[in-house]
Amino acid sequence: MVSNKKPWEINILDTTELFSFGNYMQGRYLGLELLTCSLGVESPKTEMEGAKVNYSYWTEKDLDKIKRYCELDVDSVIEVLLAVSVE
Repeated sequence: MVSNKKPWEINILDTTELFSFGNYMQGRYLGLELLTCSLGVESPKTEMEGAKVNYSYWTEKDLDKIKRYCELDVDSVIEVLLAVSVE
């Protein structure tokens, strides 16, 4: 549970921070789609992209579609971490 912890007490691995190598120039970052493509991992952006979440929520009222989009992102992050892990 993280609700009662201070930010520095929470162990989080941010792939954007991990793969930016300290480069945060002009708000640019390495997106998950480019990261997965670079590592030969299937892109999670096959069914929907982040820009469409707003439309899916407010217009289509399709929470299952948004849920699936988030699940695919999580699965892809796991695959990225497995692809770069060193034993």
